[in-house]
Amino acid sequence: MEVTSIAEQLLFSTVRIESINSDGIRQVGTGLIFSYEIGDQQKTITQYIVTCKHVVENGISGRLTFLSGKSEREVELGKTIRYVNNKNFGATWFGNSNKNIDVAIFPINDLFLFFASNGESIFYRAIRNDMIPDENSLKEIDALEEVVFIGYPWGLWDEKNYLPIFRKGITASPITVDFEGDKKFLIDASVFPGSSGSPVFLFNQGAYNPKSGGITMGTRIKFLGIVSESYHREIKGKIEYVTEKTKHNGKEEKIPVPITSQFLNIGIVFKSSTIIDTIQEFLPHYQEWREKTLIGK
Repeated sequence: MEVTSIAEQLLFSTVRIESINSDGIRQVGTGLIFSYEIGDQQKTITQYIVTCKHVVENGISGRLTFLSGKSEREVELGKTIRYVNNKNFGATWFGNSNKNIDVAIFPINDLFLFFASNGESIFYRAIRNDMIPDENSLKEIDALEEVVFIGYPWGLWDEKNYLPIFRKGITASPITVDFEGDKKFLIDASVFPGSSGSPVFLFNQGAYNPKSGGITMGTRIKFLGIVSESYHREIKGKIEYVTEKTKHNGKEEKIPVPITSQFLNIGIVFKSSTIIDTIQEFLPHYQEWREKTLIGK
């Protein structure tokens, strides 16, 4: 498959993450590939897989699934390259020190070099830090915008081609406002387990309406953040007695009604700036991490 359009390239910005805890329970989540540039003249590029802390932190073992590439523009659908860690998977991730920020990163420069040394080419499209909206861009983003996110809800994916799933929604709170004082905002969308770690984009093609008014022709794409979880009502297995009219005599009687857990289709998204914060917190420990992790050695 030759990858040319922006939408096609977004498909290859994610990685499927599988993590197994000490009880043998497997959890599927989404990771996004993020490229961070340091410096102005001589730029240093570090690359990371970014996901949520709760996806990986309890993992004893785990694996990352990538797609193989034929060339810079052509991917080999259905052919995967995997990184497997059966000892200390969760410990190799660096989580944001703020317990309220559900973001963790895994440096992949060494991992990709290891794959290349074995003749394996990963096909991916990294989300660059310049895709994060700056102050001027934020002024043109309205309180209500359409968003797109990509991942593996309920672990679902194209099992033949190994592609993730596109989802769509709208902002449920303004991204320019820190919801409840944290660096996050809400989206009105169907967010399920497995979507944790999904990148969220503002993606308009053809034309869009900036906050200042009018119509702007062209394409607008901004990386807004990372899906963490969904609000839901947790009343599992509980039976309540509710007064209702019964059919057999039309009288009101108390009958048992099972109350189950219900997702509210309101997802929590940590802002893309929290990824930058996590990377900057990690960089002083980069060499220490490399010596401890020893990928491919």
